Amino acid sequence: MKKIRNNIKKLIQSKGFRQNYLAERLDMYDADFSSCIAGRRTLNKERTSKLANMLGCTMHDIYPDRYGKPTLKAFRLTIQDLLDKIGLEYSPDEIEPKLSELQLKLHSVIKCKTNG
Repeated sequence: MKKIRNNIKKLIQSKGFRQNYLAERLDMYDADFSSCIAGRRTLNKERTSKLANMLGCTMHDIYPDRYGKPTLKAFRLTIQDLLDKIGLEYSPDEIEPKLSELQLKLHSVIKCKTNG
């Protein structure tokens, strides 16, 4: 039987979690979770996602061969666009001096990245 490569054990150790604690949170028996760590079984997508959230990592970090690296999309956004998007009411006369202290303007571009 071919073992499924994963980084579960390394990630658990680096975060200081106990295996039985995580198994309980994933609604799994300890023995079943142990089989996943050993590569004899795999976690389904839902449990992999839940484990990734608990460990503060990505699904790719857990199963590098199973899930692709998360992609980042870059987009441009001005400070004015951001303030308008979040619905913050502001007066340009009030905000421009504060932005000027940071060497910014309402039309300064913010470089943003997002998953997906």
